[in-house]
Amino acid sequence: MTNRESILPVDAFSTGLRDDELKGLASRHSVAFEIYPNQITRGEERDIVRHGWVIDMYGRPSKHDASLPSDRAHDHVWEVLRVIVCAALPSEEGPLTIDVHPYSGRTVMDPKRDFLEEVVLRVVVQLETSARMSKVGGLDTDVTDEVSRRLVELGARRRH
Repeated sequence: MTNRESILPVDAFSTGLRDDELKGLASRHSVAFEIYPNQITRGEERDIVRHGWVIDMYGRPSKHDASLPSDRAHDHVWEVLRVIVCAALPSEEGPLTIDVHPYSGRTVMDPKRDFLEEVVLRVVVQLETSARMSKVGGLDTDVTDEVSRRLVELGARRRH
C-alpha cells in the first residue's frame, strides 16, 4: 500500500505532515480551491473596494470515511482542509493578517459531481496597512500566488 492509498488520521491540531502525506489526503478527499478578491463596502456611498483575498478550500469525505456519521465525516474533511492549507500558508506573514475561519458546519453542493456535498474552509488574507494598494506593491498578490502554487504542489486542484 502506498502513502497515497493509506489512511492517515488528522485532527484540528495536526501539523508537520510530509508533502506525500498531504498529497494523499488531497487526492483522497478531492481537495480543490478558489482564490478571489475580498470585496467590502465602505463609506456612505457604499463603494466596493478590494480588501485582500479569500481562499476557499473544498473537500469531500473519502471512501474510507464512509463508516463515520455524516457530521463527524464533515468535521474530518474540514480538518484535512485545514492541515493542507496551513502547510501552504507562509510562516512569515509580515504586514498581512491571515485568518483561517473555524468550521461552522458549512457545506455546499457540487452540481458538477451529482450534487455531492463539499465541506468548505475559508481563509482571508488582508493587508495590515492603511496605505494605498499602489504603495505596497503586489505583496498580498505575491502571497496568494505563492499559496496557490503550494496548494497545487500538495495535490489540490484549482477550481474554475
